Amino acid sequence: ECHMTTLKCLECMARVCSKQGKMDLAIPMYERFIALREGAEEKGVKNVFDSANMATVYHELAECYRIVGKTDESETMESRAEKVMGVLKERV
Repeated sequence: ECHMTTLKCLECMARVCSKQGKMDLAIPMYERFIALREGAEEKGVKNVFDSANMATVYHELAECYRIVGKTDESETMESRAEKVMGVLKERV
């Protein structure tokens, strides 16, 4: 439960910082969120966050990267978001 709280707080704070234009704070928070989430999956924790939520996180981080001029990283995150959305479309 503590892990879920940490993840949700990171996600919300990253979103707030990005909306305020504080990309220097938002980007590391999004990156940490993704690392923790992927770490939880590796440990066998299922459905930490649903796929649609992760697609949103990838898309928001891509936008942050684009704003600061990190084009390659932005494209990588957009690709991840599209991949997740493709999986979701197959399920429907």
